[in-house]
Amino acid sequence: YYDEDMERKEDRLNQILRIPITDFELSVRARNCLSKMNINTLGDLVMRTEQELLAFKNFGETSLNEIKEILHSKGLRLGMSREEAVSSVEAASRRTGGGEKNDVLDLPISELQLSIRARRTVEALGCLTLGDITKHSAQELVGMPNFGQTSLQELRNRLAERGLKLSGE
Repeated sequence: YYDEDMERKEDRLNQILRIPITDFELSVRARNCLSKMNINTLGDLVMRTEQELLAFKNFGETSLNEIKEILHSKGLRLGMSREEAVSSVEAASRRTGGGEKNDVLDLPISELQLSIRARRTVEALGCLTLGDITKHSAQELVGMPNFGQTSLQELRNRLAERGLKLSGE
């Protein structure tokens, strides 16, 4: 028995867990500590507990809070099992709402036909659907490497064509 929906959730989770830590705005201290602990992706990070991170030299509460904030934005937390992560991603996708607009939110990002630069940034954030993109703010997108005002305007226009906006707009 093949469950296509479960397969899609697994794919979404795997894409999120493969996001490199370097894609996020972290303090130099937090970034260096994670690098020394050989934590390179969100997947590496969610397998660790708060205690493991805090036990590392130079890693304190401030660094921990930075990391918790990043994980929370993706619907994850420290010390999660794989099953918990799958159900968390599933719950996050259910919170997107209902009705006709939900159909638009479930469209893959390829539907926007974005430029390569804009598409790569959106993918780096772990976005698979239009709904995923709308969870991010303009400020968050512009903070990503190689994503400027031109890319932002392109993305806003393509979302507006479908009656969607970025978070906080």
